[in-house]
Amino acid sequence: MGTHLTNDEDLAYLIGKIVSGGLYAMAALSLLGTLGVDTSPLVAGIGITGFTIGFALKEIATNFLSGMLLVLDKPFHKGQYLKVLSVIANMEGTVESIDARYVRLRNKDGNIVMVPAAMVYSSPILVGKDAMDLKASAGAQQK
Repeated sequence: MGTHLTNDEDLAYLIGKIVSGGLYAMAALSLLGTLGVDTSPLVAGIGITGFTIGFALKEIATNFLSGMLLVLDKPFHKGQYLKVLSVIANMEGTVESIDARYVRLRNKDGNIVMVPAAMVYSSPILVGKDAMDLKASAGAQQK
């Protein structure tokens, strides 16, 4: 899919969602202002609410920012084989998609594994063309 501005589907989708949400919010505030409603307390309330929700949803915000950085930095691409070396568990598979919260991997059993973007961003990763490529590079490093 993509657009004429970018061929990266993940980035185009992420930017589209952010822009559409912002436009809807601005349109709603503009409409209320046009109808004579004083929007300054509303804007202040939205700011305070956003600040409070930000603390309450720290984990989601961390995943969102990590996902955005992964989409922008592109340390790996769709179709590449990824192994996440986490303290909790090692997860590996072919990259299906990268979005704001998760990196979706298809494991060797054909199942989709949704790895939180923050875990991928903060953990060491191995990237290769396929599982055999990673095993070959690991074997070469041990020699």
